[in-house]
Amino acid sequence: MKEYFDKAFTKIAVLGSGTMGGQIAAHFANLGFDTTMFDTSEEALSKSIAMMKKLKPTPFASPSVSGLIKRSTYDDLTAISDCDFIIESIVENLEIKKKLFKQISPHVNDNAILVTNTSGLSIQKIAESAPDSLRSRIFGVHFFNPPRYLPLVELIRTSYSDESLLIKAEGFITSALGKEVVYAKDSPAFVANRIGVFSFMAVLKHAENFNLSADTVDALTGKRIGRPASATFRTLDVVGLDVMANVVKNIYENAQDDPWIELFKIPDWIQALIEKGSLGSKTRKGIYEKVGKDIFVFDPKDGEYRLSDKTISSKVKKIIKDSKTIENALLELSKCEDPQAQFLWSVHRDVFHYTAYHLEHVAETARCVDLALKSGFAWQKGIFEQVQMTGWSEVRELLNQDIKDGKTLSNQALPAWVMEQAFVYSDEGAFNPNNSHFIPRSSHPVYERQLNKAVLSGERKSQLEVLKDGESTKLIDIGNGVASVSFKTKMNVLSSSVLTELPECLDYLESNGFHALVIRQEQEHFCAGANLYEVISAIKLGLLEKDPGLTSKAKKKAFEVMHPELPKLGKLYSIKKTIRMLQDLLMRLKHGKILTIAAVDGLALGGGCELLLHCNRVVASMNSFIGLVEVGIGGIPAGCGSKEMALRAYLNKESDDIFPLLSKHFEQIAMAKVSASALEAKEMGYLKNEDVIIANPHELLYVAKQQALAMLESGFRSPLDDTFKVVGKAGYANIMAQVANLFEGNFMSEHDKYCISSLAKVMTGSLVEENTVVNSKMLLDLEQKYFVELLGTQKTQDRIEFMLRNSKPLRN
Repeated sequence: MKEYFDKAFTKIAVLGSGTMGGQIAAHFANLGFDTTMFDTSEEALSKSIAMMKKLKPTPFASPSVSGLIKRSTYDDLTAISDCDFIIESIVENLEIKKKLFKQISPHVNDNAILVTNTSGLSIQKIAESAPDSLRSRIFGVHFFNPPRYLPLVELIRTSYSDESLLIKAEGFITSALGKEVVYAKDSPAFVANRIGVFSFMAVLKHAENFNLSADTVDALTGKRIGRPASATFRTLDVVGLDVMANVVKNIYENAQDDPWIELFKIPDWIQALIEKGSLGSKTRKGIYEKVGKDIFVFDPKDGEYRLSDKTISSKVKKIIKDSKTIENALLELSKCEDPQAQFLWSVHRDVFHYTAYHLEHVAETARCVDLALKSGFAWQKGIFEQVQMTGWSEVRELLNQDIKDGKTLSNQALPAWVMEQAFVYSDEGAFNPNNSHFIPRSSHPVYERQLNKAVLSGERKSQLEVLKDGESTKLIDIGNGVASVSFKTKMNVLSSSVLTELPECLDYLESNGFHALVIRQEQEHFCAGANLYEVISAIKLGLLEKDPGLTSKAKKKAFEVMHPELPKLGKLYSIKKTIRMLQDLLMRLKHGKILTIAAVDGLALGGGCELLLHCNRVVASMNSFIGLVEVGIGGIPAGCGSKEMALRAYLNKESDDIFPLLSKHFEQIAMAKVSASALEAKEMGYLKNEDVIIANPHELLYVAKQQALAMLESGFRSPLDDTFKVVGKAGYANIMAQVANLFEGNFMSEHDKYCISSLAKVMTGSLVEENTVVNSKMLLDLEQKYFVELLGTQKTQDRIEFMLRNSKPLRN
């Protein structure tokens, strides 16, 4: 019988409404589960909801979700008896947890599991203190903060654990909650925090050893080495210096047999900041402080803040740039005498040393560690992946020499398995040091839903047939007459080459008997919109309305010669023609022969939003952030987006009056509002009622394929490009009266007003009377006309260039 993992548990009890308990309850409620949150008082519960409403990023998929969480105190535990998934997330104190488990045990039904979200206490000790009837149903389920956004959940068994319940929980947490489950051993701080926190401590120690400031360290340890942009010290500020100090203290107190234990101590200068109340972002002052537009950084040498300077060594910058990845650069860095190069080598070397030594004690395989670091700490590559890509034997020999020379943070010898192995990932799986075997990926049926999932470097890759492999797109066969296409552009933007290759993909599918196409990216994000670099380049080359000629081609060649540091420009067309190409493509996706499904995760902005609006069905992960944001760069949605939202206002109106819904859509676009989730995108009208929202982005391709097959089986036909009514001149006048009030109140600039009035002209069909029946072409022509006009203005061009340089909008 087929298993539906989201049905494994239906009613949820969250014990504790603190920082983690409240957000875990919000995560369940976001996904539609009947959720009750418990605490000692109604006041504590109310404070939790109020606190979460202020949190950034928001734990709620929509403001409406906060009202869905039921609340109860421990004085009334009757509601627990109906719950089958009970998660405890109270204070990190074993005695208090024991007392709570004893209190609730009479109310726990026979089918329920009772899990703890502890981040450091022994799960075995918690289970031992519970009644006999509950012990087999207790295990660790460690979420990471913020639980809505970080995919990692560590699953920790005890000697009492019922394996069948663990498997059931793994399927549920993976599919229904959208998490990456990693089995961790019941050791202090488990896997991710044990290794991840050590990496922070190694950075702090080597920053001191090489006399590097916090801002320089952050310039070195962020995106350049495949870590989050917040790097090290900025991350500590975001987490909270006091929170980090507690995590480090927990490891120090509970892992006394660790050869590196003395490293788990917060430096005196950070401790001094904590004592002064400078805790980081939450107090607006920590290692960094923002004053106006300037960022200052604390200098422990003189105990003062100074202006931050993230300049790094030219030698190190060149090595990393020439190598393209930190993995390719590591050996070169190890040979370079520059202190910053030696710092980077030393950090990677010591994290590998530490992780290799502890692997058999904290995890089952190398895969568990690397997935934990990627899913819990947002590393692009895990430490074992990095070493295998750099060269296992080369790194091992350099590390051994550094141990002999006393350069490492511990003189502990490497485990025998490190010396014997040439790699930890192969076609057979990931290495397990406990039995010296390679372990394949889990055979749990939940992972059958993760089609074409990215694997760790060195593991066996999927063997799906590639149908077409172009410069900017890749078309693959996913079976049963369904294909999938992905983009190769940065942030999956709609470049000119994407606009030429996608119609070719559709031609291929039509000619070769395919019935459906799923647009599913292999890189992060669905689509961040148009390629603004191509757009501004075309304008500078005089290609606003005219297609390229000899003069513009010569200018383009000269520009590329003079600016070799900038990306190469592909084939450019006039802005006017590019808009028509985009419109023709998206109308074909909606009304053509091939059924189209957008599989959406992450950002879907501007043209990316227009792309999903014109697919026949959307399957979106909950953490999809969708919006038409063109006004922010001085434009309007001109890839059918303005037309589509006017059409949806007509189709979905609640009465004969189109204007209320059209006004809502107009306001969202005018304010460049982006949804906080797929759920909110549905409330905003960017997703239709029949579009599907799922928790786990790794299941997008599977669910999209199933949707396509079900639609084909039920006789789906693409909609006709039909006519619809617009609000016309009267609606335009109404909107412009509101715009005039905002302009007079200094809520928008002159150019804002120009952009927004252009948007209003398109969405209202301002050339005709109210309730006039129009066709799509009329609004598409208006989109093109006003978009080209706006791009011809200096202020819009300034906005585009500012966005490219600073990744934020300019209000001019």
